[in-house]
Amino acid sequence: MIKRMTVIIKKRGMRREEFAKYWVGVHSKKARKMPGLRRYVINTVKDAEGTKPDYDGIVELWFDDVQAMKRAFSSEEGKATLADEVNFIGRKIVSVVVEHVII
Repeated sequence: MIKRMTVIIKKRGMRREEFAKYWVGVHSKKARKMPGLRRYVINTVKDAEGTKPDYDGIVELWFDDVQAMKRAFSSEEGKATLADEVNFIGRKIVSVVVEHVII
């Protein structure tokens, strides 16, 4: 199993609440249809204890392997998901990671 994690910066001029509402309520309905997607977690940033992060969210997508991930993003559902990003994402940083659970 592999995980694709993406740090997301909202589209310029969009309020954080508006960004989260679109991501969770609209975009996620497209993304969850990608074939081979095993788990999908959206993490929206909450300002806490005086911090103001430079990003607005992190998404975690699990696939069986790299080939399954490539097939998912090459599919019609994957292409629709990527095309929808212009509606709420200004910038993103993508990583494929190996998870090491400590506790």
